[in-house]
Amino acid sequence: MTDDKPRRKESASVKAKKVFPDDPAIVYSGYAHLSLTHELASFDRKVKDSPFAADSPCATVAFRTNAALVQAEIEYADKRDLPGHHTFNSTGVCLVDGEARACFTRSDDAGGRQHVKLAVGGERGQFRDVEIILPIADRVSFRGLSVEAAAEFHRIHRKRSPVYVAYGDSITQGFWASDPTRTFPYLLAKAKGWQLVNMGFGGRCVSASDVFALARLKPDILTVLIGVNDCLGCTSLDDFAEECSLLLYNIRFFRHGVPIVVITPLSVPGKWEGTESLERYREVLRRAVQVTKDEAIHLVEGPDLIPSDLQYFHDGLHPNDAGFRLMAERFAARFPRT
Repeated sequence: MTDDKPRRKESASVKAKKVFPDDPAIVYSGYAHLSLTHELASFDRKVKDSPFAADSPCATVAFRTNAALVQAEIEYADKRDLPGHHTFNSTGVCLVDGEARACFTRSDDAGGRQHVKLAVGGERGQFRDVEIILPIADRVSFRGLSVEAAAEFHRIHRKRSPVYVAYGDSITQGFWASDPTRTFPYLLAKAKGWQLVNMGFGGRCVSASDVFALARLKPDILTVLIGVNDCLGCTSLDDFAEECSLLLYNIRFFRHGVPIVVITPLSVPGKWEGTESLERYREVLRRAVQVTKDEAIHLVEGPDLIPSDLQYFHDGLHPNDAGFRLMAERFAARFPRT
């Protein structure tokens, strides 16, 4: 006897499930500040006077899953909500077991939600580590994942790594790298096994008050690469010296004994008005480090990290991918043991 009742086609929604941002299997790292609700994970860096404070370069969303296919929901902010902000690079990267598998980027100025499909691959039941790395210079939020109903998720458990805070300007933020995994701080942190928090802000001049934002992150290692914008903006050498000295003093007050590495401004092979006097700003930084008489505060000469050669620069001021890679390699070789 046959069943004459109509049969409903099983919908795709029955076969799929949503993993929300507050799921305990999801691990967030590399951020300065995280706002987390059931529906949304958003990031910022709590520096009020920078148009790039809304960015969270290299912040990471990570999880372990046996899903063959994952669809991440990413939301870009409307550019009109970011006064003074320039989206120098809106590209994010998805890694599977440490290898780049997919990229995503802003579709238009209005921003909005988009779905990033990521083929995790592997045999059914095989667990893999997935990382979603946020863009260098754009405001992005995370709204969760969609996967097949049978997929399992686990929290990635790793040993605590030293917290590396990279402080500086657009070079530290990573402007003109092709994606966040090709920036100097990211490459350095990966080589050293550190957990990066990128506190580089495009257009930044040295400011001793930044120490409060840095101290909240409780760094185990800190780099300071600053001075180009002070030079281009004609900050007086006396003012620059005072701010640098105060910055180092205040960092040491809040973080006793942690290694601080001050990097003097890089070589600038391009024609930028004012940069011929960069050496005078380098000299100020040298003196600021010297007078501390602190064995845990070190100086690295920026021109030693990258040659004054246009092949390593995007525009004669900001390094390109090859330049950032060389910087990271040379810095890692020079960095004192911690």
